[in-house]
Amino acid sequence: AGIYYELGADSYTSNCLISGNIASIAGGGFDSYAADPTLVNCTITDNEALRGGGVYLYSDCQIILVNSIIWANHPQEVLFSGTGDANSMTISYSNLMGGLNAIQSNNNGAIEWGDGNMSFDPLFVDAENGDFRLSQNSPLIDAGDPQLDIDEDNTWTDVGALTFLHEREEISRITIPSDNLNFVLTEV
Repeated sequence: AGIYYELGADSYTSNCLISGNIASIAGGGFDSYAADPTLVNCTITDNEALRGGGVYLYSDCQIILVNSIIWANHPQEVLFSGTGDANSMTISYSNLMGGLNAIQSNNNGAIEWGDGNMSFDPLFVDAENGDFRLSQNSPLIDAGDPQLDIDEDNTWTDVGALTFLHEREEISRITIPSDNLNFVLTEV
């Protein structure tokens, strides 16, 4: 696997790209056994395993994903083991190929599908050649959790491991003095 956590490894991992891994059994990109990891701004893509190509959780895992991409892993994006203690996944402001339906829990755990999740083609620059930066038209630019720190380009945080650096555009604002406004309640 690209990353493997076990037996109480309650780690915090951020800004990581996990790609191109092949596991002979489980967890091509990310594999966890009885651990409670948190992944923030990570991209898990183009990984393969017999079970859980992207993410595999086995027995009493409590994973948190924020601002992350799980995309184009084979055969599943996320798989909970059907045996062992129940697992749980909390996911927010993340992009998951296939959305909530891509998480196969095998009735062995709970999924907390939080705010801001989506299932859009991330529009990587050149995924076939391993360039997983977001292209300028990606719907994941500035789509991250507004409660987290802003990106290094002083814009709202992007989803995924690799920040798209762009200039902040100043938008013209129109100011209307409040004494010029009249509101009327209309019943429909």
